[in-house]
Amino acid sequence: MTRKTFTILFYVKRTKLLKNGEAPIFMRITVDSVKEEIAIKRSIKLEHWDTGKNRAKPTNPFNKELNHYLDHIRNRLYSIQKELEDENKIVTAELLKNRYNGINEMNVSFVELYTEHNKKLKELEGKDFSLATIERHETSKNHVVEFMQAKYGKSDFLLREITTDFIKEYEHFLKTTKNCAHNTTVKYIRNMGKILRLAEQKDIIKKTPMSNLKFSIQEVNKEFLSEQELKTLLQKEFVTDRLAQIRDVFVFCCFTGLAFIDVKQLRKDDFSIVDGETIIRKQRQKSGVFYNVPLLPIPKQILDKYSNKYLPNGQVLPVPSNVKMNAYLKEIADVCGINKTLTTHCARHTFATSVTLANNVSIESVSKMLGHKSIKMTQQYAKVLEKTVVREMGELSNKLNYSY
Repeated sequence: MTRKTFTILFYVKRTKLLKNGEAPIFMRITVDSVKEEIAIKRSIKLEHWDTGKNRAKPTNPFNKELNHYLDHIRNRLYSIQKELEDENKIVTAELLKNRYNGINEMNVSFVELYTEHNKKLKELEGKDFSLATIERHETSKNHVVEFMQAKYGKSDFLLREITTDFIKEYEHFLKTTKNCAHNTTVKYIRNMGKILRLAEQKDIIKKTPMSNLKFSIQEVNKEFLSEQELKTLLQKEFVTDRLAQIRDVFVFCCFTGLAFIDVKQLRKDDFSIVDGETIIRKQRQKSGVFYNVPLLPIPKQILDKYSNKYLPNGQVLPVPSNVKMNAYLKEIADVCGINKTLTTHCARHTFATSVTLANNVSIESVSKMLGHKSIKMTQQYAKVLEKTVVREMGELSNKLNYSY
């Protein structure tokens, strides 16, 4: 086993003085550049702390006793390090911290580990993870807690107590009590699986029970508007400004491919001029991927329509909440005689199919405009439209030179 670098440092927090004027003392454990912090529940006056030696100045009996206590902590951590190595465990700063705090990894609970996982996601918000990802994991954790209480009358389980039967019962709970569709259920179970794999990696459990189960996403027919339905929507005269505004936002997404959160966060700074053409240049909120979308005439007209109107928070379009948006879109579908469930994501599908792919825009370009990480993600939108088949067979007919 490769020997890991391991250091212990004691320090005071000068910016967080206690009510008595003393500074709390903390310990930092570092293993291979990964740090964990522990409050040792002692404090000292700043003038009595030797920053160079990271110890109390031995000027009085209290400080001498404090230094003995720091030595005791240091020796205890070295003993824990040896214990972990004797157990053939991979020594990490987190494992040292947990063992020092009396947390036996064999007795770590599911909610405890999931809470720790979500806390670390929150610390990386805007860097590695979006707010939507963090909220999804919080919802997932809450669903598991609700299931535990409903099925077993408990609010938590030890990780080693979770079995394949537990997961199967959780699947049943999601589909019945929570009324989740199959794919939504699978996503929640996969979130649970991530925590169980994390427990396996931390050597809390020997093997994740998820390894004996298989949950597959079912292919869903993603709805989009046909060319005729899109024309109907564009030409419809609405009695109320409210529905007209929602139509405008929806149509803007149909011709740009923006997801709801991205159009809601769209600001003037997100537009650039390249070779005389206006382009949306933005980072997707969901994935963090940058994308460029040249504006077609219709979205330009919609932007011009609202350019002189006051909108809150610097928005360029009157985008309400996602719940209100989808509720109004149902009303719009009824008024326009469109027998499809209109959602903001339906607009994104419409852009990918009826607006771009059906008009010979390459799937590579569509993928870039949608902000996808790979072509595979875009292929789910690549519907074969009847007009495309007719056009391509017509082109083939002109190329064939057979006689009969």
